Amino acid sequence: MNIQIKATEFDLTETLKEHIETRIGDLQKFIHSIEEQGGEGQRDPVEVFIELGRTHGGQKKGSDIYQAEIQFHLPHTERIVVRAESWDIHTAIDKARHEMKDRLLRHKGKQESKIRRARNLKCFIRFPFLYRRGNKSTDRD
Repeated sequence: MNIQIKATEFDLTETLKEHIETRIGDLQKFIHSIEEQGGEGQRDPVEVFIELGRTHGGQKKGSDIYQAEIQFHLPHTERIVVRAESWDIHTAIDKARHEMKDRLLRHKGKQESKIRRARNLKCFIRFPFLYRRGNKSTDRD
C-alpha cells in the first residue's frame, strides 16, 4: 500500500505523519482480500492519497477547522473518497479513517455478493432441472 500525504495551510510534523501511517496502515487488513493478483503473481499496490488542510472558520465559528480527505485507488475497481472535518487534525483523521473502514467493508461485501451470484448462475447453467419452478423433486420423468 503506497501512502502519499499532502498538507496545505500548515506544516506536517513527523508525529502527525506517524499517526497517519499507523491509522491508515490498519486499513490494510480490510483491503487485503480486495486486491487482485497482478501479472506475475504479485499483488497490484493500492494507492492511498491523503490530503490534510486547514481552513478558517469565518466570523461566526472563529477558529480554524481541519479537513482530512482520504482517497483509495483500488486496482481494477473504482476510487473510494472520504472527507471529514473537525476542530482537531487528529480527530479529523480518525473520523475519515472510520468512514473509510465502513466504505471498504461495504465494497468488500459487494464484491463477495457478485462472486456468489456468479457461482449460482454457473450452477444454474449446469443443472437447470434443479431450478425448475413448481417441481420440488429432482427426479425427471
